[in-house]
Amino acid sequence: MSCVQSDLTKPELYKKLRGALDDAERVHGTAGNAIFYLAVADRLFGTVVDQLGNAKLANQDEDQNGKRRSWRRVVIEKPFGHSLTQRAN
Repeated sequence: MSCVQSDLTKPELYKKLRGALDDAERVHGTAGNAIFYLAVADRLFGTVVDQLGNAKLANQDEDQNGKRRSWRRVVIEKPFGHSLTQRAN
Protein backbone atom coordinates (compact mmCIF):
# COMPACT_ATOMS: atom_id res chain seq x y z
CA MET A 1 0.00 0.00 0.00
CA SER A 2 1.16 3.51 -0.69
CA CYS A 3 -0.21 6.99 -0.32
CA VAL A 4 0.13 9.87 -2.77
CA GLN A 5 -0.93 13.25 -1.40
CA SER A 6 -1.87 16.25 -3.51
CA ASP A 7 -4.82 18.38 -4.62
CA LEU A 8 -7.56 15.98 -5.79
CA THR A 9 -8.81 18.45 -8.38
CA LYS A 10 -5.47 18.82 -10.20
CA PRO A 11 -4.47 16.54 -13.09
CA GLU A 12 -0.87 16.58 -11.80
CA LEU A 13 -1.92 14.31 -8.94
CA TYR A 14 -3.07 11.64 -11.35
CA LYS A 15 0.28 11.77 -13.17
CA LYS A 16 1.94 11.13 -9.78
CA LEU A 17 -0.47 8.23 -9.22
CA ARG A 18 0.48 6.70 -12.56
CA GLY A 19 4.14 6.89 -11.53
CA ALA A 20 3.38 5.30 -8.16
CA LEU A 21 1.44 2.48 -9.87
CA ASP A 22 4.29 1.89 -12.32
CA ASP A 23 6.75 1.76 -9.38
CA ALA A 24 4.51 -0.69 -7.47
CA GLU A 25 4.22 -2.93 -10.50
CA ARG A 26 8.00 -2.97 -10.99
CA VAL A 27 8.92 -3.41 -7.30
CA HIS A 28 6.04 -5.56 -6.03
CA GLY A 29 4.78 -7.33 -9.15
CA THR A 30 1.21 -6.04 -8.90
CA ALA A 31 0.52 -6.91 -12.55
CA GLY A 32 -1.27 -3.57 -12.92
CA ASN A 33 -3.90 -4.31 -10.26
CA ALA A 34 -4.90 -1.33 -8.11
CA ILE A 35 -7.48 -0.23 -5.56
CA PHE A 36 -8.16 3.48 -5.19
CA TYR A 37 -9.39 3.92 -1.62
CA LEU A 38 -11.19 7.24 -1.30
CA ALA A 39 -11.36 8.60 2.23
CA VAL A 40 -12.43 12.06 1.06
CA ALA A 41 -15.33 14.44 1.52
CA ASP A 42 -18.43 13.28 -0.34
CA ARG A 43 -18.41 16.39 -2.52
CA LEU A 44 -15.13 15.14 -4.05
CA PHE A 45 -16.20 11.59 -5.01
CA GLY A 46 -17.32 12.58 -8.50
CA THR A 47 -14.28 14.77 -9.10
CA VAL A 48 -11.84 12.02 -8.15
CA VAL A 49 -13.61 9.33 -10.18
CA ASP A 50 -13.78 11.68 -13.20
CA GLN A 51 -10.08 12.50 -12.86
CA LEU A 52 -9.17 8.79 -12.58
CA GLY A 53 -11.15 8.20 -15.77
CA ASN A 54 -9.61 11.17 -17.61
CA ALA A 55 -6.13 9.89 -16.71
CA LYS A 56 -7.16 6.37 -17.79
CA LEU A 57 -6.16 5.08 -14.37
CA ALA A 58 -9.42 3.19 -13.92
CA ASN A 59 -8.95 1.23 -17.17
CA GLN A 60 -8.51 -2.51 -16.80
CA ASP A 61 -5.89 -3.99 -19.13
CA GLU A 62 -7.08 -6.65 -21.59
CA ASP A 63 -5.22 -8.97 -23.95
CA GLN A 64 -6.01 -9.26 -27.69
CA ASN A 65 -8.83 -11.74 -26.91
CA GLY A 66 -10.56 -9.35 -24.50
CA LYS A 67 -9.51 -11.32 -21.41
CA ARG A 68 -8.73 -9.10 -18.44
CA ARG A 69 -5.05 -9.06 -17.41
CA SER A 70 -5.41 -6.60 -14.55
CA TRP A 71 -8.17 -5.06 -12.48
CA ARG A 72 -8.85 -1.64 -11.00
CA ARG A 73 -11.31 -0.85 -8.20
CA VAL A 74 -12.54 2.32 -6.50
CA VAL A 75 -13.56 2.03 -2.84
CA ILE A 76 -15.49 4.89 -1.23
CA GLU A 77 -15.13 4.99 2.55
CA LYS A 78 -17.72 7.56 3.50
CA PRO A 79 -21.35 6.65 4.18
CA PHE A 80 -24.04 8.07 1.92
CA GLY A 81 -26.94 10.11 3.27
CA HIS A 82 -27.22 12.52 6.15
CA SER A 83 -26.41 12.19 9.82
CA LEU A 84 -29.38 12.36 12.15
CA THR A 85 -29.20 14.44 15.27
CA GLN A 86 -28.75 12.17 18.27
CA ARG A 87 -30.91 12.79 21.31
CA ALA A 88 -29.61 12.30 24.84
CA ASN A 89 -31.80 10.02 27.00
